Amino acid sequence: MKISGRSVLVTGAAGGLGACFVSSLLKLDAKSVIAIDIDCEGVDRLAADIADPRLVTKVLDIGDEGAVLSLFRELSERSIYPKILINNAGILCDGLLASNRDGFIRKLSTANWTQSLSTNLTGHFLMTREFAVSILSCPSSLPEASSSQTDAVIINISSISSVGTVGQSNYASAKAGLDASTRTWARELASDKIRVC
Repeated sequence: MKISGRSVLVTGAAGGLGACFVSSLLKLDAKSVIAIDIDCEGVDRLAADIADPRLVTKVLDIGDEGAVLSLFRELSERSIYPKILINNAGILCDGLLASNRDGFIRKLSTANWTQSLSTNLTGHFLMTREFAVSILSCPSSLPEASSSQTDAVIINISSISSVGTVGQSNYASAKAGLDASTRTWARELASDKIRVC
């Protein structure tokens, strides 16, 4: 995968794997790295730690469709057409489906279920969809659309939790959905030279 001279979008970029991705991409001579995270303090820390003019940071909830649409509209207005998307954002809202401990019945809340699916599945869907639209609508006059850079890549970060882990039915469901969506999107977008893995 060619990194040099390309713009890259990274979600969940404020810490952990995301911050490592951002740092490594800049070292590999990415044209720009758009680092997205819902954690405002984390985004500020990332910008201060890296201090590279090619780094663009954005506080964003990828589960918010309006915010995602606004992001891609802003990038288009600035003639930034990323060729690589790393869907790394993820959250944990652990809890057993239902339990009885010492006579107290507890259950996984609908809010926790919805929050997990919003970030871990719907957010990836929204980012992938708008990234694909961005690639398909990139003006042919821009260098990003040249024949040497037509291939685009979407990388969805998942985990083995999709097979089912106690206390993580919401997370496992989202990741299983993401795994299936990744395979589906790979087939759908292959003819447009957009790889999904």
